[in-house]
Amino acid sequence: MVNQLGYDSSNKGTGNNMRWLRWVAVIPSSIFAWYTMFVFGMFALFCVRDHLYPPEGLISGQCMVWWYIYVEQTVIYLFVALSAFFVVICAAIIAPLHRMYVAWIAYLLGFLVAVYFLSQTSAIDEFMSAIFAGLLGVFSVAKLLGSPVLPNKSFQPTCWITARG
Repeated sequence: MVNQLGYDSSNKGTGNNMRWLRWVAVIPSSIFAWYTMFVFGMFALFCVRDHLYPPEGLISGQCMVWWYIYVEQTVIYLFVALSAFFVVICAAIIAPLHRMYVAWIAYLLGFLVAVYFLSQTSAIDEFMSAIFAGLLGVFSVAKLLGSPVLPNKSFQPTCWITARG
């Protein structure tokens, strides 16, 4: 007998236990992916600060080199985008079934978190970076799985390649 998640409940072996473990691991692994990119981003910012600008540009603990703010913002946008991308990818990879739905749910939850951060900080550039990178993550999952992006089978990943090729 198949339950609502698509599992055969007559199989009482370790397969069902592993599936449940993977379902339980979806949210913690996505949070881990976000924190990993956050830590890498902070490390990248420290490396930029310590290695790219001259020591004489440091005045009262602040970098006064004209280009530093642009490099700093680029690193922030990059790692915000990477965190959104990897949250969606990680959730879809860990999920045992319905990976496209999981990717969309991860994207929509990330969208809500980004809207909350936007309302608290007014960081529109970081918001846009996260939204577009998360959507790129959804499209990447569709491409990796070879499945349609939407449930009504529109936006087939193979159509994009053949239309341009």
